Amino acid sequence: MSIVKLKYLIIYIIFFTPVFVLCKNTFVEGLSDVPAYKKMINVKDSLVLFDKLDGRYVSSEIVGDYEEVEVRKFYGKVLPNLGWEEINKDHFRRDNEIMEIKYMNEKNSLRLIFSITPKK
Repeated sequence: MSIVKLKYLIIYIIFFTPVFVLCKNTFVEGLSDVPAYKKMINVKDSLVLFDKLDGRYVSSEIVGDYEEVEVRKFYGKVLPNLGWEEINKDHFRRDNEIMEIKYMNEKNSLRLIFSITPKK
């Protein structure tokens, strides 16, 4: 491999690899504007989505090895910046939707279940 090709390869790796790393699992599946906390990952096949006349019904899960307190604090700060108003613990309202976040501590991980339903 020539020096010129090697330089281009190094530049490509430096500038484009971080973009792919940052884009992987950055949002909760099915909730395109709700970020996943740090390196929490989407649970395979957990997305349930129904669009009905009265609104959408969405359920999606993420899992990771984090403390509930830090994750709860993160969503308490981030979601209001995305237009979600906290109406009580783990319940948020935006427009005509209600989002509930359930925190489930498992053996070595924390599972979050996000549920969105139409406002009644």
